[in-house]
Amino acid sequence: MSSGALEAAVKAGDLATVKRILAEDLGSSSEPTSMGVSALLVALYYGQREIAAAIAALRPLDLFEAAALGDAEAGFVFHPRQAKPGLVEVAVALHECRQQQGAAG
Repeated sequence: MSSGALEAAVKAGDLATVKRILAEDLGSSSEPTSMGVSALLVALYYGQREIAAAIAALRPLDLFEAAALGDAEAGFVFHPRQAKPGLVEVAVALHECRQQQGAAG
């Protein structure tokens, strides 16, 4: 199954088709779509949070997906070769800030 079919199902909000495609080929959810991002990020862009959550439940998130989902506590897979200059420092600063907020609360 092509990532194009997954992208079309995500954009249409067709959760049943998305689940069927992912059952056949989970890896397609990580491949870049025509928008240059993962199917999960396309789902969020199109307001398909249920689809994004379904994808997130099936595989590890990358840094951008975790941030887009707004789940600072989510485990994610960091790929240094994807990092922009300064991204690691920003991620560390956000993590430290989150820890300080928890300690103060």
